[in-house]
Amino acid sequence: MIDNIPVKPFLDLDLIICLYFEDGGIVFENDDFDSKIIKIVFKNSSIIRDSVCFEQKKINDMLAEGYSFTKKTLAFYFSEGKDNIQYAKEKIRMTNEENKDRKPRKTGDFVVREFNKLMKHFVKQL
Repeated sequence: MIDNIPVKPFLDLDLIICLYFEDGGIVFENDDFDSKIIKIVFKNSSIIRDSVCFEQKKINDMLAEGYSFTKKTLAFYFSEGKDNIQYAKEKIRMTNEENKDRKPRKTGDFVVREFNKLMKHFVKQL
């Protein structure tokens, strides 16, 4: 489990595609897991407002924009063919390295583990 998300079924997969509607600089603690994730990040600052708008034109525009952006992003990772997993993983590695300001995702597991370390330190002081 990562932050109450059952990821174990995904650990045996070669690649995982995640959609983010926030900053894409997130990195999972587990490097092996993180190195399998193709992150598609929609950085639209008005995504929440647009998502509750029920105008047909806005909905169609958002779908078209999302489809186009996703297609372009996946073309980057699979430019050597959809079966070339090693190439896609190399692109993931390069993308992760380029984004130096990535921060570990603060999962519930991470927070509890860090809190437990802190509590152990205080207990030793008693």
